[in-house]
Amino acid sequence: MRVLSRRPRRTLAVAAVGTLAATALLTGGGADAATTSVVWSKSVSYGTVVGIDDGDSVVVKVDGDSSSIAPVHIRNAGIQTMETGTCHAAQATAAMTGLAKGKRVRLSIADPSATSVGRPIRYVDAWNGSAWVDTQLPMLTAGHALPMPGFGDATRWKPFEVGAQQAAKARVNLWDNDFCGYGPSQPTPLKVWINWDGNLDESVYPNQEWVRILNTSATPMSLSGWSMRTSGQDSFFFPSGAVVPAASMATLYVGTGTATTTRFYWGWTKPKFANTNGSTRGGGAYLYDAQGDVRAWSMYPCVYACSDPLAGKVKMTVRADAPGTDATNLNGEYATFAPAGSYTVDLSYKVATAFGHTYEFPKGSYVKPGEFLVLRIGKGTSTRLTKYWGNTAPVLANAGGTVVLRNPENVRIACKAWGTGRC
Repeated sequence: MRVLSRRPRRTLAVAAVGTLAATALLTGGGADAATTSVVWSKSVSYGTVVGIDDGDSVVVKVDGDSSSIAPVHIRNAGIQTMETGTCHAAQATAAMTGLAKGKRVRLSIADPSATSVGRPIRYVDAWNGSAWVDTQLPMLTAGHALPMPGFGDATRWKPFEVGAQQAAKARVNLWDNDFCGYGPSQPTPLKVWINWDGNLDESVYPNQEWVRILNTSATPMSLSGWSMRTSGQDSFFFPSGAVVPAASMATLYVGTGTATTTRFYWGWTKPKFANTNGSTRGGGAYLYDAQGDVRAWSMYPCVYACSDPLAGKVKMTVRADAPGTDATNLNGEYATFAPAGSYTVDLSYKVATAFGHTYEFPKGSYVKPGEFLVLRIGKGTSTRLTKYWGNTAPVLANAGGTVVLRNPENVRIACKAWGTGRC
């Protein structure tokens, strides 16, 4: 028997607070003219939309307010449209105008104190003569907005995420990667993904979270003038000289560090990305070129048209009980990965997870028919078929558990359970 050592798990509640604080979108209190409106004290209130600020902010004359109280600027919950004067902003404003202007609306939120830059955050539902209709969801399904799960209220995160992922798959509006103009490097195939759950505690080690940019072409691509953001107002602008090498990648770490031409640091001291188990909210990362086109993105967890080319093609084994004492034989704990048929499987950039720990397989992690790749829990020098997780304490519980192989969008590829574990 041994005492199991497990890294502390960052809860989703902490992640939500960290994400909202980092994006600096939540502030206390409203403008003097609005603080006496009944909207500030109620989870549900009603009114009439008398103006549109932009694609995610409407002006409402709230029922029950005296004539001396000005209409209230309401920030729509759960979405983020582009700022006035930037590409996509005019289209988003026009869309919200059609959905809400002049309409009777219901304003709702779990916590009435939720605010953004002095504006109450509310879901805005418009009356269509027979029912209350969500005005945020059509903005997402039409591709006018980024999903902002957990912004003010997370109760609608899943349909909002589905709507955004549908629009992204259809490549409409925000997701049309040359909507704002062709180029630069328009033909270059790019892929973005997020390491949203680090191997260590992200609240202590924020660089355990990162965003990768993969260039699969034979030509290096400059990132000068480009930016990466989440759905918050938190853009990181890549400096002059930033590049994604040919057939390689650049990485943006959430924390602090010394930058190179391919390694960059967002500068945050707290985690930015929420952990998810697939049934709870996640997040996203969006790569913008200098013209305002979203050139590549990743949203997790996948909730629409989810698949992975390796699903069902990898078989796994696990050895949880190392010979001798687990604490002194870390590499005696391991998982193996092999093709389930007569084909080669490439595990590059896939993620193994167990007991809150994660391991991203590096480029070149392919396994041929008849071979198997061993992932050992401790430290060592990796080869193509032997990898080392890098942990300093045992991970795999002898009594039971699971090791899961997934992609960065949380699509499960394979799972192996033992003892009390269940896949």
